[in-house]
Amino acid sequence: MNSGACVGVLLLLIHLFFVKVRSLDLRMLGFLLVAGLVVDGSLHHIGFISFTTTGLLIPL
Repeated sequence: MNSGACVGVLLLLIHLFFVKVRSLDLRMLGFLLVAGLVVDGSLHHIGFISFTTTGLLIPL
C-alpha cells in the first residue's frame, strides 16, 4: 500500500478538523487537484512524462 498517500490524507483530515473556514480550503484544494490533473495529463499526453508501469491509486 502507498503509505505516502495515507499520510497525506491523514494530514489533510487533521488540517480540515482544525481550520475555521473549511469551505475556502476545500475550494482551493479542489482547484489545485484539477490543475494538477490537467498539467500531469497534458505532460503525459505530449510525451514529456512516460510511466512504464501502472502505479497505485491514492485511496480516497
